[in-house]
Amino acid sequence: MSVFFRPGRYVFPGLTDTSEWMAKTSPHERRRLLLIDDDPMILRAIGRSMKEAWSVIALEDASEGLARVLLGERFDVILCDVRMPGMDGLRFFHALPETVRPRLVFITGDALDHRTLARLRETGAPVLRKPFPLSALLQSIQEQLTVPLALPESVSEPESE
Repeated sequence: MSVFFRPGRYVFPGLTDTSEWMAKTSPHERRRLLLIDDDPMILRAIGRSMKEAWSVIALEDASEGLARVLLGERFDVILCDVRMPGMDGLRFFHALPETVRPRLVFITGDALDHRTLARLRETGAPVLRKPFPLSALLQSIQEQLTVPLALPESVSEPESE
């Protein structure tokens, strides 16, 4: 069954079978997902589809998400809409510590102009276009989990003996 997230409306017919994907995640390993989108329907749809395997923090305001990251909350993956009132996704990305940026995935339902597309490409972060199937979301999240996070400049690699 394909599940699509469409901007402006909630399209989530029944429960989705994510059991195969979730079987790869240890029940003791509850990963944290920061989801930022100004559309409450998208927040609910993605939140419901991920809640069995993930602890999902869903926010409509990117500045609130940024504050949580800057205050030290840890997230395994961040999904962020591109166009939102207030702080947009690109401003959010550039305000994040560089150590966190590799785990961000942009999501968008807008027709983006060439300049915005070029700026998104420059970030190196993947972009999912709404509507997208749940399988594409899960694949993108899984790929982001394999991206090594950079160490803060004040932390050095342990020296080998």
